[in-house]
Amino acid sequence: MTTDDLIREALAKQADLAPPPHAMLAALARRRRNRTPLVIAVLVTASALVAVAAVITRQPAPVADPAVTQTPTSYTGKPPRPDTKPDYSLGEVPLRYEPGWLPDGFVEQFRELYSGGIYTRQWRNPADPEQLVAFSAKAKDGPNPMVEQTFKDAKDDRVDLGALGEGRYALPVEPQSTTLLWRGADDRLVWLRAKNLPDPREVLPRIAKAMRTDGKSVHGPVLEVAAPYAGNRTTDSSSYTSTGTSPTDWTVTIATFGTVTPTEVRLSSDSPDTTGGTPVRARGTDATFVPARQVGDDWTDVMVVVPVGDLFLTIAGKSFQADLRTPPKPSAIPLETLVATANATTVADHVDVSWFGKR
Repeated sequence: MTTDDLIREALAKQADLAPPPHAMLAALARRRRNRTPLVIAVLVTASALVAVAAVITRQPAPVADPAVTQTPTSYTGKPPRPDTKPDYSLGEVPLRYEPGWLPDGFVEQFRELYSGGIYTRQWRNPADPEQLVAFSAKAKDGPNPMVEQTFKDAKDDRVDLGALGEGRYALPVEPQSTTLLWRGADDRLVWLRAKNLPDPREVLPRIAKAMRTDGKSVHGPVLEVAAPYAGNRTTDSSSYTSTGTSPTDWTVTIATFGTVTPTEVRLSSDSPDTTGGTPVRARGTDATFVPARQVGDDWTDVMVVVPVGDLFLTIAGKSFQADLRTPPKPSAIPLETLVATANATTVADHVDVSWFGKR
């Protein structure tokens, strides 16, 4: 995988949390880094795991609608192969690590599970949203070679973490960012990241030393997508995220990236902007199709938005940038595929978002 590949993957992974891709790509192009620290940035910056865990029963989606009321003419894309079956069966992932101490005012606003088995939890300071603390760990067995290499490369910047042993500070990958790594109870590397804190080398060791390993929460998905899923394959990189500021303001997302059809399936408390949309049918009910439109050098998502009770299910095709030399292009996913993906999505009967906005 080249540096360009890693940059594109990082940008798509942070779709709704980052500025438009072309701006960040230009910034990254001006500041080339070696690939190991960049991977740590990809794994730590967004933060991982959606512990929308209290999922007890599920209601399958309605059967596919026999017809679509409108077919856009500006999108061309091949429908998914019949044998396409993305794998999101990550199961329940235990959140063993719980913070015993955080700086005053910090509350949890983001969790993510990455397809490589990395999960992250992120806390922000509502009084200064640019300040954040994120914890990441590998939820599944198996080596993590790039993180191990980062730990080795940081051998000259060490800190004593008491009973935890030795910690090491990774090479910085962006301004005002500090990452501390150490070996957890199972000898796997875990890491904390602070951004825009005035004293990160005092704060991070204190959080690490107070971190508990007896957490009882688990990750339990509230969205499951059966084939077809917008033409993506089981080998495509993916993430499962939950972000929001309170139990009444949140979004849960399954995303694929690193492909020519980066896609998101989102469940949210509020409807996305459907300006310019037209009526369609999906999941046996009235829905809205929203075509992509150009904003500056980038493109908005092409979407199908479906009400699900008091919530909203959105199937979104993301813009794609092939490399640093070409401008972004709008998603080529056709309306029929967006509707088919909505019909293939199962939404849990109960969504536990009580942890939003809490320590």
